[in-house]
Amino acid sequence: MNYRSDRDSKLEIYLNKICIASRHFKVTKLAGQVDSAGQRPLSASIEGQSSFKIGWQERVTLHYLVVPIQSNTDQVSFSNLTFLSEMSVPEMHASNGDKKVVEFMCREKAHESFISALHSHRIEKERLRAEQEQKGQPRHVAQIRRAKTSLSEQDLSDDQVSTPFKHLTVHPTSLSSLCPSDTASSINIICCWTAIVGGDGQDNITPGQHHLRDLIVRPRTNESRKGCPLVLTAKYDSRLFHDFKSGPVEKDLIVTIRNRLSDSDVEFEFSVNPRPDFDFIGATSFHWSLSGGDEISVPMKVKFYSAGVYNIQSVRLAIPQAGGTVPFLFPFQWDVVVEDIAAQ
Repeated sequence: MNYRSDRDSKLEIYLNKICIASRHFKVTKLAGQVDSAGQRPLSASIEGQSSFKIGWQERVTLHYLVVPIQSNTDQVSFSNLTFLSEMSVPEMHASNGDKKVVEFMCREKAHESFISALHSHRIEKERLRAEQEQKGQPRHVAQIRRAKTSLSEQDLSDDQVSTPFKHLTVHPTSLSSLCPSDTASSINIICCWTAIVGGDGQDNITPGQHHLRDLIVRPRTNESRKGCPLVLTAKYDSRLFHDFKSGPVEKDLIVTIRNRLSDSDVEFEFSVNPRPDFDFIGATSFHWSLSGGDEISVPMKVKFYSAGVYNIQSVRLAIPQAGGTVPFLFPFQWDVVVEDIAAQ
């Protein structure tokens, strides 16, 4: 959304490219969003770079597909998504241009990590000082104030301050620190844009970036327990034609269950609730366990006895948790239209 209000005219923002840095995922653009035929043409190139023009108070939504990288690599993958064409080629190795794009994000993360470690260190020092005070005599109020002032102005070269960083094996501002190997479910997004800024009749072209760091693609564990850790999908024919004078009809249904957690196993009970107007044939109840990221496909058949419109989504998953078993019912529909040829 373009919310610019820094000048009266030329408030457009030119989106140059979107860069995604990750060790385990690549990103591709869904076709048909930037139409070169004229529905949403590219703006004129600015500084020799083709850009996507976003007008003032205009909202633009672009959809992308996040795909796991199958090959095992220790290098950071870059997906450079430009607007020159519908295709984008993920780079498996970081070029000098890619490193320059993410340089500020690396420094930003290093700064936040340092501030967080420093804050934790000061809290720990205050706690230790409070424990020492309890063992001795109480101090005067002026002494406590002076101690707090000296603590806030303390030299950062203290050995205890650097203790949280002694375990680091990579430089805090490096790509390896931005995309550590143990974060198997996150990506970092950099949106590069250009805008015309300035005043007094003088316009300047200024580049900028927006960052989304450590965006979770798949949760690693189900610690929050706010939703089902399993994803349910199905493959079936949504429209059937049959002569019911010859009897009922059976059609295939394949239910796929995937563990969306990347680092945790999920144990579950699969069951299908019976329906009065059609029947399920096959493995309608069983107990299973899925490792992180794994999936299982359950083939079965649905038996229809008459024409009509049916919602065949009757799957129920129950997951054992502390305190008992938690059932999950899914609100979406798998609609099937069954038509009787004899009645036509």
